[in-house]
Amino acid sequence: MAKSQWSFKTAVELSAALKAKQVSAVELAHDAIDRIERHDAKINAVCVRDFERGLEAARAADAALARGATRPLLGLPLTIKESYNIAGLPTTWGFPPQKDFRPAEDALSITRVAVTGPQPRRRQARIVPRRANSFSVSRVRDTVKPLTVLT
Repeated sequence: MAKSQWSFKTAVELSAALKAKQVSAVELAHDAIDRIERHDAKINAVCVRDFERGLEAARAADAALARGATRPLLGLPLTIKESYNIAGLPTTWGFPPQKDFRPAEDALSITRVAVTGPQPRRRQARIVPRRANSFSVSRVRDTVKPLTVLT
């Protein structure tokens, strides 16, 4: 049983609830973080946790919503696959020689997702509280990832 009424809502339902002020972006971020902390030890799906920046982005999203901003993903928490560059976070593609790589900037696709939130990167307000595991060089057939263990 979900601990929150928001846990299994669709993005459309969450966006509507945010616009109707039934929930805040900060509450949704905390809900996502709580689920990760409750379940991830068993499933090992989240290899990089970026909760502080996620909460900071949620606060910025709430402020943007209060100003009347409307963008498709504004205020919604999301998980980004580990194989996409996010500035300052490890991006290894599950490949051991890349274990220390920290990109200086976001991948173009991530920048485009960020723009659907309240503002672009550097004055960003996207909510990315975590990164999902990636298979070695993103190959599906692997099940043991040397950098993040078995999933």
